[in-house]
Amino acid sequence: GGQNFRPDLPASSQELGGLNRSETRLGIVGALNSVGILIDDDAVDALVDLIRGYPWFLQLYGQETWRAWRRRAVTGPITIDDVRHGERAARTTVDRAFRERFSRLPPSAQTFLIAAAQNADAAGQFRIGEVVETLGLRDQRQLSPARADLINHHQLIVPVGSGRLRLVLPHFADWLRRVAATEPHAVPPTQ
Repeated sequence: GGQNFRPDLPASSQELGGLNRSETRLGIVGALNSVGILIDDDAVDALVDLIRGYPWFLQLYGQETWRAWRRRAVTGPITIDDVRHGERAARTTVDRAFRERFSRLPPSAQTFLIAAAQNADAAGQFRIGEVVETLGLRDQRQLSPARADLINHHQLIVPVGSGRLRLVLPHFADWLRRVAATEPHAVPPTQ
């Protein structure tokens, strides 16, 4: 028999986290090899860089790369050109998902994220003090409600050390910076 549901046991959760580079590489190459498709090493490296350990990106960028390869109707391996074509298609889906998620946030959280993105490094990490300074605030406590909401409810940032936070979604900082630069009307004013 199977396992029975036990409502008397306490529920638990476990954060799964992202994939490391070798796990991502294995996910790409293993999935393709299992159906007899080869992929060039530089194409794998480019996909690993795009995916940044995020499982949904593994599926999305992998699928769009495979579709680009199929459209070429060749028997050779997947190439870097297929990855680039797949990236453009996947980026449309990612941008739409980011926009939808961002639009559901309260203005204070949107403002916080735009300022965070302007200060984020390549890994999406930033200092809360930099956000305070960018927004022209006097005290980081003014950001506490938005920060707590983004950590606990929306799960878009995580603490990574004393005064340091990280944007959870890969490419989100890039998207936020593009929105701030090209669509200033979409960014709420600083409060």
